[in-house]
Amino acid sequence: MNKSFFTIVVLLFGIVATATSQTLKATGIVRSQSDGQPLPGATIIETGTNKCVITDINGQFNIDVDANSTITVSFVGFENQTLQPSANMDIVLVDDIVLDDIVVTGYQVQRRRFSIACSISYCTRKLMLTPSLAALTLTITKV
Repeated sequence: MNKSFFTIVVLLFGIVATATSQTLKATGIVRSQSDGQPLPGATIIETGTNKCVITDINGQFNIDVDANSTITVSFVGFENQTLQPSANMDIVLVDDIVLDDIVVTGYQVQRRRFSIACSISYCTRKLMLTPSLAALTLTITKV
């Protein structure tokens, strides 16, 4: 009797837990209001969680979210939007600010090897035709 009662309670608890945590597959496309073009690289985040996706090159996305949650859509230079998730969403983001300048910063580590080619900065034709090693040494040390 106790085993069957315990099994029924566990089964009912599993059904209730499944019913309360329904997931929804939100799909759609993110577009710009100004020109209607898709926005590749827009971020879609389920609000209050760490679930997020980025739109593909065609501005399309899909994300599994809780049915009762909201999603926030954002992209650089556009206003964020918070929406109820659904299937086949067509999200239009409004321009927020106009960017005058964009600064791209890059960093590269490079090992430098010294050679005659990279040491000579300026050679005249006359110097190149001189068979003197002293002239070549002088040019290398001037750099």
